[in-house]
Amino acid sequence: MQQLQMNEITMVSGGCAEYCWGDFEMGALFANTLGGAVAGSFSGPMGMLGGGVGAAVAYMFDVMWTD
Repeated sequence: MQQLQMNEITMVSGGCAEYCWGDFEMGALFANTLGGAVAGSFSGPMGMLGGGVGAAVAYMFDVMWTD
């Protein structure tokens, strides 16, 4: 296996750290979670919980696997 030199590593901007997580923002995660909870609130407390968790998971999948 070929070893990479430091300048080769910096040429790819650290690799996956930048590209695998896309544009993750804590504010966007919070906004999506809150939106899901508000939408689920019509079904009661468990609907709020399910909506919030579902929206947060969907946001994380979106950030990790689509860009």
